[in-house]
Amino acid sequence: MRSGTWPLAPERLQVLRRALAWQLVRTQMFRSWNAQVGAYLAPVVWAHEIISLYQRRLGRMLTDEEGVAVFWDAYHRAPDPQLFNDDRWHLRAPIQGLSFAMDYLEAPERHLILVRAETPCLILGDTGVVIRRTSGTYSIAPPLLGAVTELFAPLSPRIC
Repeated sequence: MRSGTWPLAPERLQVLRRALAWQLVRTQMFRSWNAQVGAYLAPVVWAHEIISLYQRRLGRMLTDEEGVAVFWDAYHRAPDPQLFNDDRWHLRAPIQGLSFAMDYLEAPERHLILVRAETPCLILGDTGVVIRRTSGTYSIAPPLLGAVTELFAPLSPRIC
């Protein structure tokens, strides 16, 4: 790409996508975001599992009223997410996030474009990836990626 070869052959494009996906999920910001989301979602996941357990034991689906009652009871009684802490979560989260990011980057409607600049582009120290929101604002937030999200990933000071 630095020599101007674009578009890339499919196998080289796959390597580029994987590198971009790792840039999105390898950072402390992503790990922090993932831990916060996990803390908020843990009671919801717990409640969903309890509903599934009830349905298996009863041999039938719960009615809407029963499902709501069981959900809220389980949600409020969910154990502290810290009880399920995995010492290796900081290693697992980026690997799981990588799969999501790869799916995002490989979507048929996704186009990767090489932009060359005469002057150096801004390179952020942590992720190197900037997300352009539909509002036109930019963010270095973790990958909550919508269908029309644009990513800017510097490859070198003059290639973004």
